[in-house]
Amino acid sequence: MPSFDAYHGTTRTSAEAILKSREFKPGAPRDDHWLGKGAYFFRDDLESAKLWAISKIKETPGLTHETPYVLIAKIEVPDENFLDLDSREGLNKLNTLTRKYRGGFKLKGNTPREKTPAQIRHIVMTWLPESIWVIQRTFPVPSVYDKFLLFNAMGLGLNSRQVCVRNSKAIIRDTIDCVFSRNGEIVHRKRKQPRFLG
Repeated sequence: MPSFDAYHGTTRTSAEAILKSREFKPGAPRDDHWLGKGAYFFRDDLESAKLWAISKIKETPGLTHETPYVLIAKIEVPDENFLDLDSREGLNKLNTLTRKYRGGFKLKGNTPREKTPAQIRHIVMTWLPESIWVIQRTFPVPSVYDKFLLFNAMGLGLNSRQVCVRNSKAIIRDTIDCVFSRNGEIVHRKRKQPRFLG
């Protein structure tokens, strides 16, 4: 059973609501979510969550008064409910799960020429059964390292392991905590022992 720390970059307002309710709700619907509809996290990567929260606030009109926050939560998901798109097994599973839908994909006009890869992924992820609680995929992301000649020569760039939680049963609610705010406050209370799904 995969079990890992996951970091969610957000605003202070959203962080306070999540800490109060002890649950993450999917964001506003978009047609280009990287892994479909769900609550998004960076796996084991606090720094990426910080940078995402900071840039989201800077780039979104109406959020410039907000403070960036990062929350942590423990994700535990049974193997049968986890789709790891970084593995051969996960890609085979995706192939099997989406086989019956592919015939109608081109008939509906949703061809690769008309959609971005993110939009196509979003459509395909909507085909998945509810038994898939968590989807994971590592994506290359732009970063300062793209300007490092040696890194480019070695083919090294920054990757980000994204996690989309489609079912909140995978989030251990009593592990949700704040680990970063832009004001320099780092709050990280001692975690309780995680519960195990049974």
